[in-house]
Amino acid sequence: MQNRIMSRRRSSIDILHDILKLCDSGGIKKTAIMYRGNLSYDQLRRYLAVLTRQEIIAKNDAGDYQITEKGRHTQRRVSTVVELLKDLNAELDPVVEAENVSEARNGHPEEHAVAVGS
Repeated sequence: MQNRIMSRRRSSIDILHDILKLCDSGGIKKTAIMYRGNLSYDQLRRYLAVLTRQEIIAKNDAGDYQITEKGRHTQRRVSTVVELLKDLNAELDPVVEAENVSEARNGHPEEHAVAVGS
């Protein structure tokens, strides 16, 4: 779950993906989802409420959360999106980094325009 750069906040889709993976292990307690998913209690409460209301996860007789069949379908779709986004980021990161380096060497265009205009 912790394979992201620490300074970047996780998107809702990342959090959803993590929760679905955790619940796909045969059943998991609410506290374990919170700690293993690196969620605050408020985040946990909101995500579990939505996911159970949508019947993507369900609470079993032991009180553990499990993924449903609808949840497995959702998980496959979300995993595809997460992989696509990861691939796009891998391609875009060098481009963005090159632009940042170029701006750092040349100064920001706005700063340059002000300096020329004065």
